[in-house]
Amino acid sequence: MDRVSLAFGRAPKSVDSPLRRAVLEGYVDFLDEHVDTHEGASHCWQGEKSFLTDSPYLKFEGEADVTMLHSIVGGFAEWGVPLPLCEMLPAGKQVLHLDLEVKGEKSLDILKSSPLTEGIAHAVFNLFNNQKDPIDCALYTCEGPYSSQGRLIFPSLVVSQATASRVRATAIQWLSSAIAEGGDNFDHRMLRMKKSLSDQSEDNTWACVLKAGQENPRIVFGADAELGPALKPQGAIQRYSITQSGLFCQTPLTAQLSSEQWVKFGSLRAGDRAASPFDADLLASDLPRRRTGPGGSPARSSAASPVIVPGRTVEQAWEMLGRMWRMDGDKLTNGRTGSSQATVADIEGGVVVAGDPAVVSAVRAVLLINP
Repeated sequence: MDRVSLAFGRAPKSVDSPLRRAVLEGYVDFLDEHVDTHEGASHCWQGEKSFLTDSPYLKFEGEADVTMLHSIVGGFAEWGVPLPLCEMLPAGKQVLHLDLEVKGEKSLDILKSSPLTEGIAHAVFNLFNNQKDPIDCALYTCEGPYSSQGRLIFPSLVVSQATASRVRATAIQWLSSAIAEGGDNFDHRMLRMKKSLSDQSEDNTWACVLKAGQENPRIVFGADAELGPALKPQGAIQRYSITQSGLFCQTPLTAQLSSEQWVKFGSLRAGDRAASPFDADLLASDLPRRRTGPGGSPARSSAASPVIVPGRTVEQAWEMLGRMWRMDGDKLTNGRTGSSQATVADIEGGVVVAGDPAVVSAVRAVLLINP
């Protein structure tokens, strides 16, 4: 068996000429040359495939190497042999992305629907759009036997893991407010969307649909038995902006991207792309004060990451926290000074707590410990 077939178990069906086989062998050589240790790796093989090497870890540095990697991943996907690769996210900054999962027979149709992705993008836009610059976003999806998964990627927003968690919590809060009839942020489309989600599975709560991030997420177009189906781009890149009249606007971009370009757009490693069009890092550090509530109004909580406590209500919080803090509506205030320290708000499936970091941590502990 030749080296290419040994590396993959089989050669791609469309590689039917000596020239194409030579290109493929060159790709295998390139990947083998970038084997590294776990400590310095940027990517890793999923499962047992490691291209004839003892280590599953790879390291790509510099624009030329990264561009070559994107070309290889896109090429193998077009040949029908997706590479089982995962990106190893650094401890520092990463491209903002939100992983999604919808359960049920019609999960892929729901995942691809405009109201769901538009609602999430609207929440992200409100958080980061200090300079009113457009924000681009793409949805990648894959369909499994019992559920479908997706990933929303915002390549111009580079954030820390802590900020990414805050964005997820705030997006869940925004979606919850969009289905609250009579609220400033109410949207009939989102209410119908939530009903469709619930009809498919009772597990399709906002907190379950917006999954927590993974340490080593699969690379776009990457798949095998362990990863499941490959993540593929769904539709066009969407550009979100504010019109001159102040309305939120969604515009699909008509540019046709190659597989290599889709891989590059979907890369989550901040060092693998050009600088952001505006300073997302600065906005991320300023996020607590910029966070908006329903209808775009300034949120009343400040200074700390919102924390979601599942299975609780504001009424239960009143009962559990009454001895420690005074509650005025959704505000927790210091019983002696009367100063506001945190807010507790109902969301679907639980409550979200935000405010002074020490208070948020203490409130979360009380709500989780008490039966």
